[in-house]
Amino acid sequence: MNREIETRKVWTITIFLAVCLGGMIMQMRGPLLPSFKETFSVSESFLGLVAPAGSISFLVSILFFGMKTGEINIKKYLWIGIGVNSIFVFLIGSSPTFFILLGFFFGGGVAAGVRVGLSRPVLSHLFPNRRGWIFNLYDLAWAVGAFLGPLYVTLITAFGSWRFSYIILAFAFIPIVITLQRKDMPSVVGKEQPIALRNLREMLKKPAMIGMILIIFTSAGVEGGFFTWLPYYLNQFFSQKTANLALSGYLAAYIPGRLFHSWISEKTDYLRLILLDSLISVPFLIYTFFIADGYSMLASIFMVGFLVSGIFPTILAFGTDISPEHSGPVNALAMSSSTLGISTFSITIGVIADLFSIEPAMKILVILMGGVAATSYLTQIISRK
Repeated sequence: MNREIETRKVWTITIFLAVCLGGMIMQMRGPLLPSFKETFSVSESFLGLVAPAGSISFLVSILFFGMKTGEINIKKYLWIGIGVNSIFVFLIGSSPTFFILLGFFFGGGVAAGVRVGLSRPVLSHLFPNRRGWIFNLYDLAWAVGAFLGPLYVTLITAFGSWRFSYIILAFAFIPIVITLQRKDMPSVVGKEQPIALRNLREMLKKPAMIGMILIIFTSAGVEGGFFTWLPYYLNQFFSQKTANLALSGYLAAYIPGRLFHSWISEKTDYLRLILLDSLISVPFLIYTFFIADGYSMLASIFMVGFLVSGIFPTILAFGTDISPEHSGPVNALAMSSSTLGISTFSITIGVIADLFSIEPAMKILVILMGGVAATSYLTQIISRK
């Protein structure tokens, strides 16, 4: 029994470290775009391919491996996936041309999809009665990495080439790969069951599962709006440096936010918590995009980050509880919905901003958060019947 507990702790900590590194890698791309432009002499149009190169392959990979979680050797694919991820991180830093760089981002996205597609289902089975708690801590680890990523890039580039930021980070994966390869998989992970097409159809017909997908899609739209457009919007009111720091502040709010949600999720109903988060977020969003025009806006943005941070991991815990034996497919559906939500509404805001201006474009985030509140309320009512 003690050995099983020790194994569970080792796997949990190791997965958290891998997730933290993944968050760093994801948030390094934006700050390094100017360096890519200078090194490879490409236009902004080509730089716009950097994010899709990794995101598209990530989406396909997480869908494929997430749906296969109950059929494959999770331990083997997880440590190999993380190992391949580290190789592509190293290769990104060694890229001789821009299009080879894009190819390495694409390959890294595939490997990252394996890591994300399998790691959360492992934790789901390790902590079946505390999914809200463990999923919020999992995403807390990502938030720490996401916050550290731009700071790490700033530190490395102050002393040398941007290439070292990737090459050095690649070696950080090695202890993780060795640990997962040597440590036995906890026996409870074997409860994951294969999913047939019929089971998937039945899952997607459940109103609660539809509610999970819609909540993730709309809340991810809010997150995508902040990730992509917040500095651009704030540049109307502040310097570029302050606008960028505001985004860092928004991401920093995810750290205490997810720590808080990991605690509170064990004391209240998941859907009630999401409903409260979304309802409280609406006035802060209204203040940010309709009323504020000074530094008080930054405090409001921090509060939105604090509240929004807990929505995705908490609703995913709710969805996983519906079909715990198929945690891999549920995770795949959730991550796909999140990726599509971020992409769809980031593009939508850009189109509206192009037709009118960035101010009315950012106001749609209020509508999206209202949609999260309405969907969580309806899902709560339907789930009780």
